[in-house]
Parts: sequence; structure tokens; C-alpha cells
Amino acid sequence: MSMKQVTAPLDIEDLKLYFEDKDTRYIIDYCGSDLKGDKLLVYLSNLELPCDIQIDNYEELFEIGKAYFNFTQILSVNVLEIFAINVLQGYKNLTEVDDEMRRFIVENQSIIEKWVNRLDSLTLFNMYIIEDSTMKDFVKSHTEDTTDDIKGINFVSILKHEDFYYYYNSIDKTKLKYYSKYFNEYMFSGNNLFYYWSYEKNPLFVLTWAVGEGLLKK
Repeated sequence: MSMKQVTAPLDIEDLKLYFEDKDTRYIIDYCGSDLKGDKLLVYLSNLELPCDIQIDNYEELFEIGKAYFNFTQILSVNVLEIFAINVLQGYKNLTEVDDEMRRFIVENQSIIEKWVNRLDSLTLFNMYIIEDSTMKDFVKSHTEDTTDDIKGINFVSILKHEDFYYYYNSIDKTKLKYYSKYFNEYMFSGNNLFYYWSYEKNPLFVLTWAVGEGLLKK
């Protein structure tokens, strides 16, 4: 794999590298880039180039991190996914965070809680995907949320990280919802929720798969 450090927007010559060699991966220097925050995320999402972002301090991290939590397009950027996982686990007091991270959590509590509500309710989705009418009826017995809001849509992007699943050591079962559109429609860049949930290292999915295959009793 070829690594290329660049600033955004990329020069034409730097863009050509990927089309000449699909193994090229870009590291975006956030400090040196003209595009910041939401504008950078839109730019990277439109290009669909394999990349990560070099972030040097909390000020930069919180600026791009806030934009990421509110973003409305699927985007794969490792540093932002790890940041989101740390914020979510810090919000639930599953891991210790410093004063600066705690301040970010407090200042962005509304959008973070939106992520938390969706992610917690994936425990219902994990039952919903079993081809069993009793399971589906149980899920549907919860409060239905028909939202198709894509603000914060990248809650699905962190599901590919094995370290994320420690998150499920703390769930508020009183707030679980049946998100009918998230659970059933192809609204994640043309994919459905199952596409992101069926990760081979997702312990909840693996258990459900074993039940569905008859390897374990329900």
C-alpha cells in the first residue's frame, strides 16, 4: 500500500495517483488543509478515496469530530470512527475521559444521545433479523420510531470495529425503540442495516447467527 500525505483539496497530480494505483491511500493533513469541518467531510465523501486524517490537537479533533457526529453521508475515516467510539464509551462512563473530552460530550450531548438511542436499539435489531415471528413481534412491541433522519448516519460506520462492542456493557432498556425505517429500508448509501451489522467479529450478531442456524436454542 502506498501512503501519500496531502492537503485538501488535493492537487490534480495527487488525485491521479489513485487512478493509476488503487493501493494508494491518502493521509489528509488537517492543519494544512484549506477545507475544514463539514466542508472537508463533504469533499472526502464525494471523492470516495481511501483516506485518513492527520489531526494534531484537540481543537482540530473537536472541530472535525462535531461535524462527523452531525454528518449526513456515509464516510469511512478511521480516526473519526475511533474518536466516536471513545466519545460514546465516555458518555456511558465505560471508559475514563479527560476534562477536554468530557467538555466535548457535554457540549454535543444532543447529537451524541441520538447516536446512543440508535445504537442501543440495535440490540432489538439483533433479534429482529432472526426469522421467527415471536422475535419480530417482540421487537415491534416496543415504541415505533418512523424517523428516516440521516443526521448522524455514521453510527453504522463504527460497527466494523471490534473494540466498539464493549459499548454494549451499558444499555438503557427503557429507551429501546423499533426504528422501522432503519431496520427495514436500504437507506445507508444503498445498503441496509444488516450489511453493517453482520460483521464477523460482532459478538451479538455471531450469537444471533448461531440461533438462526439452529446451533443454539433460543
